Amino acid sequence: MNLKQIARKFKKSDPSNLLKNTIWTILGLGLRIIIKAAYFIIIARLLGVQGYGAFVGIVSLVAVLSPIASLGSGNLLIKHIARDKQALSTSWGNALVVNLIMGTLLGGIIIGLAHTIFPETIPLTLIIYIVVSDLLFSSVLELSSQVFQGDKKMGWTAQLNVNLSLIRLAAALLLGYYYINPSPQQWGLFYFISSFLSATIGVTAVTYYYGYPQVSFRQIRRDLKEGAMFSFGSLAESSNSELDKTMLSNLASLQATGIYATACRLVDVVNVPIFSLVKASYSDFFQKGEHGINHVMQYAKKLIPVSLAYAAIAGIAMFLCAPILPMILGSEFSKAEDAVKWLAIIPILKTLNYFLTNVLTCTDHQKLRTFLQCIAMILNVILNYFLIVRYSWNGAAYSSIITNAFLSVSAYVVILYLAKRERLEKVNAWSQYP
Repeated sequence: MNLKQIARKFKKSDPSNLLKNTIWTILGLGLRIIIKAAYFIIIARLLGVQGYGAFVGIVSLVAVLSPIASLGSGNLLIKHIARDKQALSTSWGNALVVNLIMGTLLGGIIIGLAHTIFPETIPLTLIIYIVVSDLLFSSVLELSSQVFQGDKKMGWTAQLNVNLSLIRLAAALLLGYYYINPSPQQWGLFYFISSFLSATIGVTAVTYYYGYPQVSFRQIRRDLKEGAMFSFGSLAESSNSELDKTMLSNLASLQATGIYATACRLVDVVNVPIFSLVKASYSDFFQKGEHGINHVMQYAKKLIPVSLAYAAIAGIAMFLCAPILPMILGSEFSKAEDAVKWLAIIPILKTLNYFLTNVLTCTDHQKLRTFLQCIAMILNVILNYFLIVRYSWNGAAYSSIITNAFLSVSAYVVILYLAKRERLEKVNAWSQYP
């Protein structure tokens, strides 16, 4: 079979333009990661391991809690648009209203309890800058990109994400230009301004392309229950990814937080192609989910093997390239080499988690996904509490590996059960006909 035949075969089996959307997503996220890596290196070197640890400690907690601010509106936005494009304007407007109201309330609570949550060495102004930036501005930008994602226009999604990273890179360069030894608060102000500009661009793009948003409070009320399930699931998922850094800043030190966060950043980099494929196929998963879990699993089985192969290669590359990291970031980050080696298994586990939990979500089993993720979150918190005190960042790495492995296995077991039950129900339904 020559290349033209392969291309024709793939095109015929890919009516939803998954390949094109995946390429757009990879390009967008790839550029975003490269740009983020550049400003990460700049900020890490400017702030030092302690200053960077303080910054990451706040960002991680806000990332954990941000799903509460959205109440699942982003997932609902993609679902509604994927199944009925006529619902776009209303879904977009509803998502904005929910995010702005809930983000403001949650942000006020976090700021009010700031010195109960964070070490007293972290300034309140830095906390305010990051809370407003991530709970309001970054959330609005994410919703803007999800409008295009639901409509399978991943080129726009990619452009909006790249814009955010470019603006933050410019902010980091300006910070280094104006200040020789900048404080975390000064970076917080630049971070705030860059987030506001990015959100403005996102809203403008959606409004230009699709028109002004509309709001239906009746639809918001109808979506609350399902949105809450999405929200709790995302909360548990973000907790498993981010809460360990916040706990490190409280139970260990800001230096340990900086070391571990650096290794996690590298994991994010190597996961870009996998996350790109997951993001590009998310709308297709919802469409196929209308036909049942077995139908979705057949689709997922086409994507998982190649994704796992990449994840394995990426993990090996992480392990082998770990010694280079301190050369790039400086001697303060020398212990990040060991952290990267410990986390080299995470890309494989994350790949399984992404696809398997999406199978549950897109077949209207979000409650089960949320339940499994909440168990994983509780397990993660308990393990972190005991292991971080004893092993510092190593304990966070152990906890991350155990929690991700648990979620992969449990999700697969649940899917097998649901698929078997669905097949039996179909057999019983057919047996009733003469």
